[in-house]
Amino acid sequence: MKSIEYLYGLVGQSNFTTIGYTFQDEKLKDELISRLPNFRLKELSSSFSFNNIKQEIKQKVRENRLDCLLDNTEEFIDIPNFDYLVVDLEDIPPSGKDDGDVSMHRYIQLRNLLENLRSDSIKNDYKVIFTTPTYKTMTDDPMDQLKGGSSGMYMADLVLMIKDGFAKIAKNRFGFNDEIISLDELKLLHL
Repeated sequence: MKSIEYLYGLVGQSNFTTIGYTFQDEKLKDELISRLPNFRLKELSSSFSFNNIKQEIKQKVRENRLDCLLDNTEEFIDIPNFDYLVVDLEDIPPSGKDDGDVSMHRYIQLRNLLENLRSDSIKNDYKVIFTTPTYKTMTDDPMDQLKGGSSGMYMADLVLMIKDGFAKIAKNRFGFNDEIISLDELKLLHL
């Protein structure tokens, strides 16, 4: 079994990493990511543009500062220094189109978003970590388990599936698939 340092090395090599997780292992996923210099995009509005992420982040910081000035609070956020941009499927609002085929619109929206993230990250020198909950399925095929479909798997250099305290490498452009890494080291932090 490989070490957690090996896992961080793989994430460091990858421009786009997808992490599938069960709800029971969500804290382990968060702890794994928290050890990396990251910025998590939360509660994205439908107007958020993925054409230039760094500009959008600066805009969010400006809006926060204005809100703090108007509300007379001092909870400024600053432009973060990050290497990894983290986006969770649960933070992406549906596109709003509803013509009876909502799941197809959602799939296309997610595929376009992930393509934009991947190309923007390469142009602007940051890495993407896309996280998504998994379905409970009878199959071991990661494509059947990732909520939001297979786009996160196709775009990724590295795909990890976190389940029962272990990270299984489902896709690895830099080495072997099906390697298993214990996340016991991260579990100890939650005791």
